[in-house]
Amino acid sequence: VATDQTGARLSRSDLVWQERPLDANANDRDGLAGCGLRGSRSCTPGAIANDPSRLRSPPALAGRSLVYAERAASGFDLLLCRLTSRPCTPRVVAPPLQYPPQPQFDGRRALVAGRSGNERRLFLCDVRRGTPCELRETSITAPLHLVPKGYRDGVALYEDIDLLTGPAFDYRLFACALDATSGACEPIHVATEAGPFDVALSKGRLVWSTRAPDGTLDLAACRLDLHAGTCPVQRISGDPSRQHRPRIDGHRVVWEDDREGPARIASLSLPTLEPLAARRVRAGRSLVFALHVSRGQ
Repeated sequence: VATDQTGARLSRSDLVWQERPLDANANDRDGLAGCGLRGSRSCTPGAIANDPSRLRSPPALAGRSLVYAERAASGFDLLLCRLTSRPCTPRVVAPPLQYPPQPQFDGRRALVAGRSGNERRLFLCDVRRGTPCELRETSITAPLHLVPKGYRDGVALYEDIDLLTGPAFDYRLFACALDATSGACEPIHVATEAGPFDVALSKGRLVWSTRAPDGTLDLAACRLDLHAGTCPVQRISGDPSRQHRPRIDGHRVVWEDDREGPARIASLSLPTLEPLAARRVRAGRSLVFALHVSRGQ
């Protein structure tokens, strides 16, 4: 069956994506599929979840472990399956959640949205074998809108809305070093956009789609400084056509780029400074070192 394939996630040599048959009904839900790329440039897709009647979240992939949420009788189940087996058989790993949690996963812990009292709150759970994890409240809370956008190396990204900007609310992106035991967090405001964020995180660097004054989509990036509580924003593309859906691994960024007509995948290595080995000089003398610049990489 011919399908539209979107929302790819790559980890090591495994690939998962959302797919939708071209002849799907308007109310049908996207399915999930995946494959392994080991020893080959291509792969044989295998279905992971394809019931068109069940609402499910985009996938989160870490190592060979896949996490996603799917509607169940009592809310939404958080599911995990390991791509080491075929088929990839999902199992429930957390208590039921009240609404689609858009989970983020780092291979050990899942970051999800839930409800506490009258507010939305983010929760952590340590994903273990055999038993469902315990949902632990964090200090991240908001009354109306709260969505986890990333979780890597103890850094959480999340989105809320600015209630003072209604009725067309501004969306705000925050980052914080989330204490895995206490759930404490000191938020750092990263950026504000007119719509939901499409953002990715790797090794302290964030990239996301940002709307230019003419209404087209460009790309922005920042390097997170947790000690200073800052993430200075830089625009890394600017063109009347559309650049969007960025993903980052280390310093390499890829995105969908429409500047040449058809949508193509473009790539860029962000500038970085490599640390120097420890050196000593006598007082009053100059410290000399070479600075190398790479272009077009």
